[in-house]
Amino acid sequence: MLNRFHYKTLFLKLTGNLGLGVLALFMSTSLAVKAEVNPLMACLGQEELKIHRTKTVGPAYFLNQLFINELATIYGLTLKKNALEEVCQTKDFSPSVNLLKILLLRGKEAFDIPEGAKLGGVDALAASSLESFLERMPHVFFTYLSQLQALAPQAKCLSREIPEIAYFMERYKYLEDAVGPQKLIQERTKVLSIFAKLKRFDAILKKCQKSQDRQEAQLNKKSK
Repeated sequence: MLNRFHYKTLFLKLTGNLGLGVLALFMSTSLAVKAEVNPLMACLGQEELKIHRTKTVGPAYFLNQLFINELATIYGLTLKKNALEEVCQTKDFSPSVNLLKILLLRGKEAFDIPEGAKLGGVDALAASSLESFLERMPHVFFTYLSQLQALAPQAKCLSREIPEIAYFMERYKYLEDAVGPQKLIQERTKVLSIFAKLKRFDAILKKCQKSQDRQEAQLNKKSK
């Protein structure tokens, strides 16, 4: 049985029921036209290989598969060099989680968009697809947070330890239809705070488990 609190494996290494067709396509493409491979897709593909090898479970699997499937259709657009390095080389989170953070904070500014995108044609179609993709990031973010909540031993544990999550989830629940999902996540400092605190996810889960154990012990004591 997996250790609930081993965050680096449970949450960041991800899980194992993969889109192997996508991976096989990526591998064959990389061998045939290595020079043309989108470096972001190569990075996500390496992450998918780790998923396959470790067969561990975690919310970031959802992100990896979503990004691979979505970005594979946005041909010709790549991350800027500094953004790509942050996604693929920063060790705080997996590449998919790093990418989510960058997309939330920088949006299309994280991408190299060809000048031809303004003139129509393939580049314009790719840019339009990117806009549509980025519009869905708030929903992806809230789904991701919900999956994190599900890992905690107590229902409100994560929100208690990271109040910014409760703040965003409450706004999402009651204000999405009124203001739209994009405006719900415009508070950059709170988004940054969530990711900063998630670096301590192991410790947060352990603290929540101790609280749960104390409550159960008290209930057992009263029932005797």
